[in-house]
Amino acid sequence: MPSTPTATQQRNNFSEGFALGLILNGRWGLAYDKVAVDLAVTGAVRGWSYATAFPQVLTDLRGLDGIQALTRADERKRTSVLYWDTAGPELLIVSRDPDWSEDLAGDVAYAVEAVSENVPREGWAALGADFLARFDR
Repeated sequence: MPSTPTATQQRNNFSEGFALGLILNGRWGLAYDKVAVDLAVTGAVRGWSYATAFPQVLTDLRGLDGIQALTRADERKRTSVLYWDTAGPELLIVSRDPDWSEDLAGDVAYAVEAVSENVPREGWAALGADFLARFDR
């Protein structure tokens, strides 16, 4: 039986998984708009069927800081495949492996497994799609 991820692991896994969900929807970056990101993240997570797998993130989002929940997994964090670069005017997703591709089923499967054993590819893709529907309004 797998152990329960720590609060930090939950935050990093959620952020990396969210990045994967956006990539699965064709997005490798977002315009920096704190209010729009905050609202889109909290709205998307509220209806996401896998949200309970990340209780620490749900607690964090009560403070309505969706941008921090989204971009928590930066280059310094322990992520396996993806991280966020927030240094510029956009929020960019970066692959740790320059050969990783969302077009290769094996690469995506590896990312899904590395991020969380509780959320399938379709779960991350659904979260990304719901976020983008809210963010791109």
